[in-house]
Amino acid sequence: MVTLGGLRPLIRAAWNVDTCDPHDLANWRPENPARGQCGVTALVLGEFLGGELLLGEVFAHRERVGCHYWNRLPDGTEVDLTREQFFPAERLTAGKVVSWPDGPIRRCRGQHALLRQRVLSQLRGGESRGQPAERVVLVRLADPSGAVLLRQRPADARFEPGQWSLPGGFIEPDDDPEIAARRLLLAKTGASFAGPLLRHTSGAGVDVFVGGCDEGAVDDLVPVAELAKLDLGPFTAAALHQVIVEAHHRASLADLVRSNAWLTRVLATVREAAIPDAWVGAGVLRDLVWGERFGAGFSPDQVRDVDVVYFDPHDLSRANDDRVTQALHERWPAVPWEARNQAAVHTWYAAKFGGGPVAPLSSIPDAIGTWPETATAVAVRLDADDRLEICAPLGLTDLLDGVWRRNPRRVTVEQSRARLARHQPERRHPGVRVIPPG
Repeated sequence: MVTLGGLRPLIRAAWNVDTCDPHDLANWRPENPARGQCGVTALVLGEFLGGELLLGEVFAHRERVGCHYWNRLPDGTEVDLTREQFFPAERLTAGKVVSWPDGPIRRCRGQHALLRQRVLSQLRGGESRGQPAERVVLVRLADPSGAVLLRQRPADARFEPGQWSLPGGFIEPDDDPEIAARRLLLAKTGASFAGPLLRHTSGAGVDVFVGGCDEGAVDDLVPVAELAKLDLGPFTAAALHQVIVEAHHRASLADLVRSNAWLTRVLATVREAAIPDAWVGAGVLRDLVWGERFGAGFSPDQVRDVDVVYFDPHDLSRANDDRVTQALHERWPAVPWEARNQAAVHTWYAAKFGGGPVAPLSSIPDAIGTWPETATAVAVRLDADDRLEICAPLGLTDLLDGVWRRNPRRVTVEQSRARLARHQPERRHPGVRVIPPG
Protein backbone atom coordinates (compact mmCIF):
# COMPACT_ATOMS: atom_id res chain seq x y z
CA MET A 1 0.00 0.00 0.00
CA VAL A 2 1.31 3.45 -0.97
CA THR A 3 1.36 5.94 1.92
CA LEU A 4 2.25 9.61 2.31
CA GLY A 5 5.28 8.65 4.37
CA GLY A 6 6.45 6.35 1.60
CA LEU A 7 5.76 8.78 -1.24
CA ARG A 8 7.31 11.89 0.30
CA PRO A 9 11.00 10.89 -0.12
CA LEU A 10 10.35 9.35 -3.53
CA ILE A 11 8.82 12.56 -4.89
CA ARG A 12 11.57 14.70 -3.40
CA ALA A 13 14.23 12.45 -4.92
CA ALA A 14 12.55 12.79 -8.34
CA TRP A 15 12.68 16.61 -8.45
CA ASN A 16 15.21 18.09 -10.84
CA VAL A 17 15.56 21.04 -13.20
CA ASP A 18 13.71 19.07 -15.89
CA THR A 19 10.59 18.73 -13.70
CA CYS A 20 10.55 22.44 -12.80
CA ASP A 21 7.82 24.68 -14.23
CA PRO A 22 9.56 26.86 -16.88
CA HIS A 23 8.12 29.95 -15.19
CA ASP A 24 10.40 29.23 -12.20
CA LEU A 25 13.53 28.12 -14.05
CA ALA A 26 15.41 31.35 -13.31
CA ASN A 27 15.14 30.61 -9.57
CA TRP A 28 15.62 26.83 -9.58
CA ARG A 29 18.82 25.64 -7.90
CA PRO A 30 20.04 22.24 -6.69
CA GLU A 31 20.00 23.76 -3.17
CA ASN A 32 16.29 24.57 -3.61
CA PRO A 33 14.99 21.61 -5.64
CA ALA A 34 11.35 22.24 -4.64
CA ARG A 35 11.27 25.48 -6.64
CA GLY A 36 8.73 25.28 -9.45
CA GLN A 37 7.64 21.73 -8.57
CA CYS A 38 4.30 22.46 -6.88
CA GLY A 39 1.92 21.76 -9.79
CA VAL A 40 3.34 18.47 -10.95
CA THR A 41 3.98 17.34 -7.37
CA ALA A 42 0.40 17.99 -6.28
CA LEU A 43 -0.90 16.12 -9.33
CA VAL A 44 1.30 13.08 -8.74
CA LEU A 45 0.51 12.98 -5.02
CA GLY A 46 -3.20 13.23 -5.78
CA GLU A 47 -3.03 10.42 -8.32
CA PHE A 48 -1.67 8.10 -5.63
CA LEU A 49 -3.56 9.27 -2.54
CA GLY A 50 -6.68 11.08 -3.85
CA GLY A 51 -8.29 14.01 -2.07
CA GLU A 52 -8.62 17.62 -3.22
CA LEU A 53 -6.36 20.03 -5.10
CA LEU A 54 -5.75 23.41 -3.43
CA LEU A 55 -4.60 26.62 -5.11
CA GLY A 56 -3.23 29.78 -3.51
CA GLU A 57 -1.58 32.95 -4.78
CA VAL A 58 1.99 34.05 -4.09
CA PHE A 59 2.84 37.69 -3.38
CA ALA A 60 6.18 39.43 -2.93
CA HIS A 61 6.30 43.06 -1.79
CA ARG A 62 2.51 43.27 -2.33
CA GLU A 63 2.84 42.21 -5.97
CA ARG A 64 1.39 38.94 -7.24
CA VAL A 65 4.27 36.83 -8.54
CA GLY A 66 2.65 33.44 -9.10
CA CYS A 67 0.39 30.71 -7.78
CA HIS A 68 0.95 27.59 -5.71
CA TYR A 69 -0.68 24.14 -5.60
CA TRP A 70 -0.88 21.64 -2.75
CA ASN A 71 -3.11 18.81 -1.53
CA ARG A 72 -5.84 18.02 0.96
CA LEU A 73 -6.01 14.27 1.59
CA PRO A 74 -9.30 12.38 1.99
CA ASP A 75 -8.96 12.54 5.80
CA GLY A 76 -8.75 16.36 5.66
CA THR A 77 -4.98 16.62 6.20
CA GLU A 78 -3.35 19.37 4.12
CA VAL A 79 -0.03 18.34 2.59
CA ASP A 80 2.32 20.80 0.88
CA LEU A 81 5.53 19.06 -0.14
CA THR A 82 6.98 22.15 -1.86
CA ARG A 83 6.25 24.88 0.72
CA GLU A 84 10.00 25.10 1.44
CA GLN A 85 10.65 26.64 -1.98
CA PHE A 86 9.60 30.18 -1.09
CA PHE A 87 11.95 33.11 -0.60
CA PRO A 88 11.71 35.15 2.65
CA ALA A 89 9.83 37.99 0.90
CA GLU A 90 7.22 35.67 -0.63
CA ARG A 91 3.84 35.21 1.04
CA LEU A 92 1.19 32.58 0.24
CA THR A 93 -2.55 33.23 0.51
CA ALA A 94 -5.05 30.73 1.86
CA GLY A 95 -5.90 27.96 -0.58
CA LYS A 96 -9.15 27.29 -2.34
CA VAL A 97 -10.30 23.97 -3.77
CA VAL A 98 -9.99 23.72 -7.55
CA SER A 99 -11.03 20.94 -9.90
CA TRP A 100 -8.64 18.23 -10.93
CA PRO A 101 -7.71 18.46 -14.64
CA ASP A 102 -10.30 16.93 -16.94
CA GLY A 103 -7.96 15.19 -19.38
CA PRO A 104 -4.35 16.14 -20.20
CA ILE A 105 -3.01 19.17 -18.33
CA ARG A 106 -2.48 22.32 -20.37
CA ARG A 107 1.09 23.07 -19.26
CA CYS A 108 4.09 21.04 -18.13
CA ARG A 109 2.78 17.78 -19.58
CA GLY A 110 6.31 16.49 -20.08
CA GLN A 111 7.40 17.52 -16.58
CA HIS A 112 4.36 15.79 -15.05
CA ALA A 113 4.96 12.60 -17.02
CA LEU A 114 8.64 12.61 -16.07
CA LEU A 115 8.01 13.10 -12.35
CA ARG A 116 5.33 10.42 -12.33
CA GLN A 117 7.57 7.98 -14.20
CA ARG A 118 10.42 8.53 -11.73
CA VAL A 119 8.20 7.92 -8.72
CA LEU A 120 6.80 4.76 -10.28
CA SER A 121 10.32 3.61 -11.11
CA GLN A 122 11.38 3.99 -7.48
CA LEU A 123 8.31 2.13 -6.28
CA ARG A 124 9.40 -0.72 -8.53
CA GLY A 125 12.95 -0.60 -7.18
CA GLY A 126 14.56 1.63 -9.83
CA GLU A 127 16.44 4.93 -9.59
CA SER A 128 14.87 8.34 -8.94
CA ARG A 129 16.43 9.93 -12.00
CA GLY A 130 19.28 9.55 -14.40
CA GLN A 131 19.86 9.20 -18.09
CA PRO A 132 16.77 9.07 -20.31
CA ALA A 133 15.69 5.55 -21.22
CA GLU A 134 16.53 6.42 -24.85
CA ARG A 135 19.38 8.57 -26.16
CA VAL A 136 18.36 12.16 -26.87
CA VAL A 137 20.26 14.96 -28.62
CA LEU A 138 19.24 18.62 -28.87
CA VAL A 139 20.66 21.56 -30.83
CA ARG A 140 20.82 25.02 -29.23
CA LEU A 141 21.28 27.44 -32.10
CA ALA A 142 21.44 31.12 -31.09
CA ASP A 143 22.21 34.45 -32.73
CA PRO A 144 24.54 37.12 -31.23
CA SER A 145 21.70 38.53 -29.10
CA GLY A 146 21.16 35.09 -27.54
CA ALA A 147 17.82 34.44 -29.24
CA VAL A 148 17.27 30.68 -29.55
CA LEU A 149 15.73 28.51 -32.26
CA LEU A 150 12.67 26.69 -30.85
CA ARG A 151 9.74 24.77 -32.29
CA GLN A 152 6.39 23.85 -30.76
CA ARG A 153 5.82 20.11 -30.84
CA PRO A 154 2.53 18.72 -32.20
CA ALA A 155 -0.25 18.17 -29.67
CA ASP A 156 -0.21 14.44 -30.45
CA ALA A 157 3.58 14.02 -30.24
CA ARG A 158 4.82 10.93 -28.35
CA PHE A 159 7.13 13.04 -26.23
CA GLU A 160 6.55 16.53 -24.77
CA PRO A 161 3.23 16.99 -26.66
CA GLY A 162 2.35 20.61 -27.37
CA GLN A 163 5.45 21.93 -25.64
CA TRP A 164 8.25 24.07 -27.04
CA SER A 165 11.48 22.27 -27.78
CA LEU A 166 14.95 22.73 -29.16
CA PRO A 167 15.44 20.86 -32.44
CA GLY A 168 16.48 17.27 -31.82
CA GLY A 169 15.05 13.95 -30.82
CA PHE A 170 15.76 10.32 -30.06
CA ILE A 171 18.71 8.61 -31.74
CA GLU A 172 19.84 5.04 -32.17
CA PRO A 173 22.48 3.58 -29.81
CA ASP A 174 25.10 3.39 -32.56
CA ASP A 175 24.46 6.90 -34.01
CA ASP A 176 27.20 9.51 -33.90
CA PRO A 177 25.58 12.18 -31.67
CA GLU A 178 26.81 15.23 -33.60
CA ILE A 179 25.92 13.80 -37.01
CA ALA A 180 22.51 12.84 -35.65
CA ALA A 181 22.05 16.32 -34.16
CA ARG A 182 22.76 17.99 -37.51
CA ARG A 183 20.45 15.55 -39.28
CA LEU A 184 17.62 16.19 -36.81
CA LEU A 185 18.12 19.96 -37.04
CA LEU A 186 17.61 19.80 -40.79
CA ALA A 187 14.67 17.41 -40.53
CA LYS A 188 12.85 19.37 -37.82
CA THR A 189 13.45 22.93 -39.04
CA GLY A 190 14.77 22.81 -42.60
CA ALA A 191 17.87 24.66 -41.37
CA SER A 192 21.19 23.25 -42.56
CA PHE A 193 23.99 24.33 -40.23
CA ALA A 194 27.61 23.83 -41.27
CA GLY A 195 29.24 25.77 -38.44
CA PRO A 196 30.93 24.26 -35.38
CA LEU A 197 28.82 22.71 -32.64
CA LEU A 198 30.11 22.52 -29.06
CA ARG A 199 28.89 19.51 -27.10
CA HIS A 200 27.47 19.91 -23.59
CA THR A 201 25.54 17.66 -21.21
CA SER A 202 22.44 19.26 -19.70
CA GLY A 203 21.13 18.84 -16.17
CA ALA A 204 18.83 16.16 -17.58
CA GLY A 205 21.71 14.04 -18.90
CA VAL A 206 20.94 14.93 -22.54
CA ASP A 207 23.60 15.79 -25.13
CA VAL A 208 23.15 19.42 -26.23
CA PHE A 209 25.08 20.76 -29.23
CA VAL A 210 25.53 24.54 -29.11
CA GLY A 211 26.15 26.67 -32.17
CA GLY A 212 25.99 30.32 -33.20
CA CYS A 213 24.36 31.84 -36.25
CA ASP A 214 24.29 35.34 -37.74
CA GLU A 215 21.38 37.58 -36.85
CA GLY A 216 18.54 36.96 -39.33
CA ALA A 217 20.14 33.78 -40.69
CA VAL A 218 17.46 31.55 -39.13
CA ASP A 219 13.75 32.27 -38.79
CA ASP A 220 11.64 31.94 -35.63
CA LEU A 221 14.30 32.68 -33.04
CA VAL A 222 12.90 33.34 -29.55
CA PRO A 223 14.48 36.19 -27.52
CA VAL A 224 16.10 35.08 -24.27
CA ALA A 225 13.73 37.23 -22.21
CA GLU A 226 10.75 35.30 -23.62
CA LEU A 227 12.04 31.76 -22.99
CA ALA A 228 10.66 31.26 -19.48
CA LYS A 229 7.22 32.45 -20.63
CA LEU A 230 6.88 29.45 -22.95
CA ASP A 231 5.74 25.97 -21.97
CA LEU A 232 9.16 24.43 -22.50
CA GLY A 233 9.54 20.66 -22.64
CA PRO A 234 11.54 19.15 -19.75
CA PHE A 235 14.75 18.36 -21.65
CA THR A 236 14.70 21.74 -23.40
CA ALA A 237 14.09 23.49 -20.08
CA ALA A 238 17.11 21.73 -18.60
CA ALA A 239 19.24 22.61 -21.63
CA LEU A 240 18.24 26.29 -21.40
CA HIS A 241 18.35 26.59 -17.62
CA GLN A 242 21.66 28.42 -17.35
CA VAL A 243 20.76 30.67 -20.30
CA ILE A 244 17.53 31.69 -18.55
CA VAL A 245 19.26 32.14 -15.18
CA GLU A 246 21.93 34.39 -16.71
CA ALA A 247 19.36 36.51 -18.57
CA HIS A 248 17.31 36.88 -15.39
CA HIS A 249 20.38 37.87 -13.42
CA ARG A 250 21.46 40.43 -16.02
CA ALA A 251 18.03 42.03 -15.92
CA SER A 252 18.04 42.01 -12.10
CA LEU A 253 21.49 43.58 -11.89
CA ALA A 254 20.54 46.22 -14.44
CA ASP A 255 17.44 47.09 -12.42
CA LEU A 256 19.47 47.42 -9.21
CA VAL A 257 22.09 49.63 -10.86
CA ARG A 258 19.54 51.79 -12.65
CA SER A 259 17.51 52.27 -9.49
CA ASN A 260 20.51 53.72 -7.62
CA ALA A 261 21.07 57.34 -8.61
CA TRP A 262 24.50 57.51 -6.94
CA LEU A 263 25.93 54.55 -8.86
CA THR A 264 24.35 55.71 -12.11
CA ARG A 265 26.14 59.02 -11.68
CA VAL A 266 29.40 57.15 -10.94
CA LEU A 267 29.06 55.31 -14.25
CA ALA A 268 28.23 58.50 -16.14
CA THR A 269 31.29 60.21 -14.60
CA VAL A 270 33.59 57.39 -15.72
CA ARG A 271 32.14 57.49 -19.24
CA GLU A 272 32.59 61.26 -19.50
CA ALA A 273 36.24 60.98 -18.43
CA ALA A 274 36.98 59.12 -21.70
CA ILE A 275 39.27 56.55 -20.06
CA PRO A 276 40.34 53.70 -22.39
CA ASP A 277 37.92 50.74 -22.06
CA ALA A 278 36.88 51.75 -18.53
CA TRP A 279 34.50 49.82 -16.27
CA VAL A 280 33.31 50.00 -12.65
CA GLY A 281 33.21 46.77 -10.71
CA ALA A 282 34.20 44.51 -7.83
CA GLY A 283 33.30 45.66 -4.31
CA VAL A 284 30.89 48.47 -5.09
CA LEU A 285 28.64 46.14 -7.11
CA ARG A 286 28.83 43.46 -4.43
CA ASP A 287 27.89 46.01 -1.76
CA LEU A 288 24.93 47.23 -3.83
CA VAL A 289 23.52 43.78 -4.62
CA TRP A 290 24.21 42.14 -1.27
CA GLY A 291 23.14 45.20 0.68
CA GLU A 292 19.79 45.38 -1.10
CA ARG A 293 19.17 41.63 -1.26
CA PHE A 294 20.78 40.20 1.85
CA GLY A 295 21.59 43.06 4.19
CA ALA A 296 20.26 46.32 5.56
CA GLY A 297 20.41 48.18 2.25
CA PHE A 298 23.10 50.03 0.32
CA SER A 299 24.66 53.29 1.45
CA PRO A 300 27.28 55.12 -0.66
CA ASP A 301 28.75 56.49 2.59
CA GLN A 302 29.94 52.96 3.45
CA VAL A 303 31.75 52.40 0.13
CA ARG A 304 35.47 52.17 0.83
CA ASP A 305 36.59 52.54 -2.77
CA VAL A 306 35.13 52.62 -6.26
CA ASP A 307 37.23 50.34 -8.43
CA VAL A 308 37.61 51.70 -11.96
CA VAL A 309 39.42 49.28 -14.24
CA TYR A 310 40.62 50.24 -17.68
CA PHE A 311 42.87 48.82 -20.40
CA ASP A 312 45.69 50.95 -21.78
CA PRO A 313 48.58 48.86 -23.15
CA HIS A 314 50.43 52.00 -24.26
CA ASP A 315 51.24 53.27 -20.77
CA LEU A 316 51.92 50.68 -18.06
CA SER A 317 53.23 53.13 -15.47
CA ARG A 318 51.73 53.59 -12.01
CA ALA A 319 51.73 57.30 -12.81
CA ASN A 320 49.05 56.54 -15.41
CA ASP A 321 46.82 55.09 -12.67
CA ASP A 322 47.44 58.17 -10.54
CA ARG A 323 46.52 60.50 -13.42
CA VAL A 324 43.27 58.64 -14.14
CA THR A 325 42.33 58.54 -10.44
CA GLN A 326 43.01 62.27 -10.11
CA ALA A 327 40.97 63.08 -13.23
CA LEU A 328 38.00 61.24 -11.75
CA HIS A 329 38.49 62.95 -8.38
CA GLU A 330 38.39 66.36 -10.05
CA ARG A 331 35.05 65.48 -11.65
CA TRP A 332 33.49 64.23 -8.40
CA PRO A 333 35.69 64.73 -5.30
CA ALA A 334 33.34 62.98 -2.85
CA VAL A 335 33.85 59.53 -4.41
CA PRO A 336 36.77 57.32 -3.23
CA TRP A 337 38.06 56.56 -6.74
CA GLU A 338 40.74 53.94 -7.36
CA ALA A 339 41.75 53.40 -11.00
CA ARG A 340 43.90 50.47 -12.12
CA ASN A 341 45.17 49.72 -15.61
CA GLN A 342 44.58 46.01 -16.14
CA ALA A 343 47.13 45.94 -18.96
CA ALA A 344 49.80 46.66 -16.34
CA VAL A 345 48.86 44.15 -13.61
CA HIS A 346 51.71 41.79 -14.53
CA THR A 347 54.25 44.54 -13.77
CA TRP A 348 53.38 44.74 -10.05
CA TYR A 349 51.27 41.70 -9.07
CA ALA A 350 54.08 39.44 -7.80
CA ALA A 351 55.67 42.22 -5.77
CA LYS A 352 52.36 42.98 -4.04
CA PHE A 353 50.89 39.50 -3.57
CA GLY A 354 53.91 37.18 -3.77
CA GLY A 355 54.53 34.20 -5.97
CA GLY A 356 56.15 34.11 -9.37
CA PRO A 357 55.58 36.38 -12.34
CA VAL A 358 52.10 36.40 -13.91
CA ALA A 359 51.33 36.63 -17.61
CA PRO A 360 50.04 39.90 -19.05
CA LEU A 361 46.27 40.14 -19.26
CA SER A 362 44.81 40.40 -22.74
CA SER A 363 41.59 42.33 -22.12
CA ILE A 364 39.15 43.57 -19.51
CA PRO A 365 37.16 40.28 -19.53
CA ASP A 366 40.43 38.36 -19.10
CA ALA A 367 41.33 40.61 -16.15
CA ILE A 368 37.93 40.41 -14.44
CA GLY A 369 38.10 36.63 -14.73
CA THR A 370 41.10 36.65 -12.33
CA TRP A 371 39.49 38.66 -9.53
CA PRO A 372 39.50 37.03 -6.07
CA GLU A 373 35.85 35.99 -5.64
CA THR A 374 33.35 34.85 -8.24
CA ALA A 375 30.72 37.25 -6.90
CA THR A 376 32.97 40.28 -7.39
CA ALA A 377 34.30 39.27 -10.83
CA VAL A 378 31.74 41.59 -12.39
CA ALA A 379 31.91 45.09 -13.88
CA VAL A 380 29.48 47.47 -15.56
CA ARG A 381 29.56 50.62 -17.65
CA LEU A 382 27.25 52.96 -19.57
CA ASP A 383 27.65 53.21 -23.33
CA ALA A 384 27.16 56.39 -25.35
CA ASP A 385 23.41 55.72 -25.58
CA ASP A 386 23.03 55.17 -21.80
CA ARG A 387 22.67 51.42 -22.20
CA LEU A 388 24.16 49.39 -19.37
CA GLU A 389 26.86 46.92 -20.38
CA ILE A 390 27.76 44.03 -18.07
CA CYS A 391 31.03 42.12 -18.11
CA ALA A 392 30.78 38.90 -16.08
CA PRO A 393 33.14 36.22 -17.41
CA LEU A 394 32.34 33.94 -14.44
CA GLY A 395 28.61 34.58 -14.62
CA LEU A 396 26.31 36.44 -12.24
CA THR A 397 24.87 33.57 -10.22
CA ASP A 398 27.05 33.96 -7.11
CA LEU A 399 26.63 37.74 -7.03
CA LEU A 400 22.83 37.64 -7.37
CA ASP A 401 22.37 34.54 -5.18
CA GLY A 402 24.62 35.85 -2.42
CA VAL A 403 27.42 33.28 -2.50
CA TRP A 404 30.98 34.12 -1.39
CA ARG A 405 33.27 31.73 -3.28
CA ARG A 406 36.99 31.79 -4.05
CA ASN A 407 37.96 32.18 -7.69
CA PRO A 408 40.90 29.76 -8.02
CA ARG A 409 42.39 31.24 -11.18
CA ARG A 410 44.91 33.44 -9.37
CA VAL A 411 44.19 33.79 -5.63
CA THR A 412 45.64 31.11 -3.36
CA VAL A 413 43.67 29.36 -0.63
CA GLU A 414 45.70 31.17 2.04
CA GLN A 415 45.07 34.56 0.43
CA SER A 416 41.38 33.76 0.13
CA ARG A 417 41.10 32.79 3.79
CA ALA A 418 42.76 36.07 4.76
CA ARG A 419 40.31 37.99 2.60
CA LEU A 420 37.38 36.13 4.13
CA ALA A 421 38.57 36.99 7.66
CA ARG A 422 39.05 40.62 6.68
CA HIS A 423 35.77 41.18 4.83
CA GLN A 424 33.47 38.99 6.99
CA PRO A 425 30.68 38.91 4.37
CA GLU A 426 28.25 36.97 6.58
CA ARG A 427 28.43 39.66 9.27
CA ARG A 428 27.90 42.53 6.84
CA HIS A 429 25.23 40.73 4.83
CA PRO A 430 23.49 38.10 7.01
CA GLY A 431 21.78 36.33 4.11
CA VAL A 432 25.04 35.56 2.28
CA ARG A 433 26.34 31.99 2.10
CA VAL A 434 30.12 31.40 2.34
CA ILE A 435 31.86 28.53 0.55
CA PRO A 436 35.01 28.05 2.66
CA PRO A 437 38.25 28.22 0.62
CA GLY A 438 40.16 25.00 0.15
